[in-house]
Amino acid sequence: MSNSKNDRNSRLDALKGIGIFLVIFGHIIHIPEIRTYILWSFLMPMFFFISGIMFNYEKYLSFKWFLLKKIVSLIFPYLFFYILTLVYWILIERHFRGEGVPIWTQFIGMIYGTYSMRYMMFNGALWFIPCLFSMGIIYYFFSYLLKTNGVAAKLGGLLIIYLIGISLLHYMPVLPWGICAACLGIGFYGIGNIFRKPLIEMELSYKSLFPMLICGIILQILLYPYSGADLALLKIPNIYMYMPVGFVGIAIYFGIADILSESKILKYMGMNSLVMFTLQEPCYRMVLFLFSKVADMPVESIRLNVVYCLFATFATILFICPAIFLWNKWGKAVQKMMLLKINSYAESSN
Repeated sequence: MSNSKNDRNSRLDALKGIGIFLVIFGHIIHIPEIRTYILWSFLMPMFFFISGIMFNYEKYLSFKWFLLKKIVSLIFPYLFFYILTLVYWILIERHFRGEGVPIWTQFIGMIYGTYSMRYMMFNGALWFIPCLFSMGIIYYFFSYLLKTNGVAAKLGGLLIIYLIGISLLHYMPVLPWGICAACLGIGFYGIGNIFRKPLIEMELSYKSLFPMLICGIILQILLYPYSGADLALLKIPNIYMYMPVGFVGIAIYFGIADILSESKILKYMGMNSLVMFTLQEPCYRMVLFLFSKVADMPVESIRLNVVYCLFATFATILFICPAIFLWNKWGKAVQKMMLLKINSYAESSN
């Protein structure tokens, strides 16, 4: 197994690719046990963990530049895909689902940045981007305050933020931009960042990898009864087991990503996970609708069959690929132009 830098980056891309595949499959399938395992045990923690590994406090000149770059990388695509999928819902999908939902509430959802109170019901996955944005801001200040402290102090600080999140969960759950969820999930982000260097440089041999995977799978089976944490709706049945369940799943798929790090398909999906994440809900509903018409069977029957759901997942990914091409050609060009202006302004200010 190669240990080059490119391979290590490939492992993270493969991990994101696995994650986005499971997001789509988990949203499509309606078998409760599988859906609970995928969506509400380790998946969102895994994306937070990856984001933490990719965060590097030292590369930002100041909070202002950090904020501007996060606006370009997260808020710009969030607003673009929010409006795009909302227009689609208003013109087409609203006639089939969500007829009783006032359009104006969905525009409020764009500003408020939360899935709660029937906001974002046309594309619920969008809640993750404002939450990740809030988490990044919280963690930036966390890194600033504790930059000279050791690992123990940083882990203690993460615990304090988690306890704040639990308090918010009970007394102020519906805060804008997923602030409560950000506090509850920041432990995954933070641990990914605190151990960033060893995680990136980690060399996994097959001799050590397979026992780790077997132990992880056994632990997941034992911890399955404690699954069911839905951060989008701020439902965490067991606040004590939330992080152990998440980290066991992360460890398993981190190892699987190492094995599959050379997969071009997974790396492609990982590098384009943001577009796939924002478009997967309306796209898989279109795929299921067409599938039901061609197969002449109810949509719910399709969603209760693993093979059909896998087929619908692959079809959804293919359905999104043209949008990825257009975003990479035009959307990223706009982002690049914005970043160049930010960097130019930063250099002139110095």
